[in-house]
Amino acid sequence: MSEDAVGDYIPVDINLIRPESIAGFSIYVSSRNGYALFRDSNTQFDQGALSQLTDAGVATVYVKKDDQESLDQYYLDTLQGLLNDPASSLSQKTKAICSSSAAMARELLMRPTGVELGRARSLMESTVIELVNVPETLYELILATDTNYSLHTHMVNSTVYTLALCEPLAISDPEEMQVYALSGFLHDIGKSQLPESLLHKAGKLDSSEWTMMRQHPLLGFNMLAGFSDLPAAVAEAARGHHERMDGAGYPDGLAGQDIPFPARVAAVVDVFNALISETPFRKRMTSFDAIVLMRDGMKGQFDPDVLKALVVAIGQHARATAG
Repeated sequence: MSEDAVGDYIPVDINLIRPESIAGFSIYVSSRNGYALFRDSNTQFDQGALSQLTDAGVATVYVKKDDQESLDQYYLDTLQGLLNDPASSLSQKTKAICSSSAAMARELLMRPTGVELGRARSLMESTVIELVNVPETLYELILATDTNYSLHTHMVNSTVYTLALCEPLAISDPEEMQVYALSGFLHDIGKSQLPESLLHKAGKLDSSEWTMMRQHPLLGFNMLAGFSDLPAAVAEAARGHHERMDGAGYPDGLAGQDIPFPARVAAVVDVFNALISETPFRKRMTSFDAIVLMRDGMKGQFDPDVLKALVVAIGQHARATAG
């Protein structure tokens, strides 16, 4: 689900604004002259307001970019209410999960503290519980992923595809699924310590820039290993997601079974999600073409069992959406 800004405004699905709530940010609607104020930040968004919009065929409202942090906090605060509301549709719930995960990712990239990591862990727990209770949630989550690459969308999408791998990898225990989801979400957190100019460079990195970029697995590991409440597997995934099965990866040059399994899963998800995402300087691949490239053009890089699980997961998704 894209949240790409339109000028100075962020589009928001109206189904993510809960009736009877005071959002804490002003809500605008598109008009002939730009954007018109619909509700100010101190006015309750009630059922009447929602009906007024839906009756007019309005599916999207807008929030000023200056209110991004307030919007993110709102997503996080209202997620559980949406998940627990029997009147909420599956589409509403999955959009809320993706929006809340993106909000949490942005928060962590700015403030990677123990408090925020604890909130991220709670978010993964809620997501897994919803997925276990309603298996169809997985396919809706895949449909809701944003194909425009940014670090926070990469974190969200990696979580979704990691969860998609759980069933074909016979990972069914909810607590174990939560660990893998958190590993997918946080595997690239070390990039939050790198300069923005490096992360957003359009062309190829030079040798010094590449050396700096290759530090992010260790930066992420050192950050996550410092939090005793996080499972060790989460930090291991951050450290090892650029290791290769043939030993040609980094930072430790591990090979085969010496690479922790969560890192082998993160390695597959990391590359797959990058290939199917759009960037200003690279067109996205189809899922099929990405898998063929990973299988045939990157031999020796990935655990074959994890890659096979990805093929199964994407095939299941294709069949579910076709049906």
